[in-house]
Amino acid sequence: MIILHVTFRTHPGKAEEFVRSVLSEGIAKDSEAEEGNEYYDFYYSAEKENEVMLLEKWESQDALDLHCKQAHYKRIGELKDRYVVETSIEKYELK
Repeated sequence: MIILHVTFRTHPGKAEEFVRSVLSEGIAKDSEAEEGNEYYDFYYSAEKENEVMLLEKWESQDALDLHCKQAHYKRIGELKDRYVVETSIEKYELK
């Protein structure tokens, strides 16, 4: 099992717009529908206005690798170019 904590630091005032764009384009819904995905959820920081965390849980590295080849995965990268200043990823593997 793999858990990802993906932290997006957005341009000032753009965190909500970034998440709305991801949701309205169906990226989260498409990711959640993938085989091997257990959850794909966004959370806003209570203290950092321009920070959003995406929590993902995948049943295997193979499922995550397949996710990274999907069109909707590539689309979130394009949205990041518009809204995000920095992205950090923490990966946890559970057995």
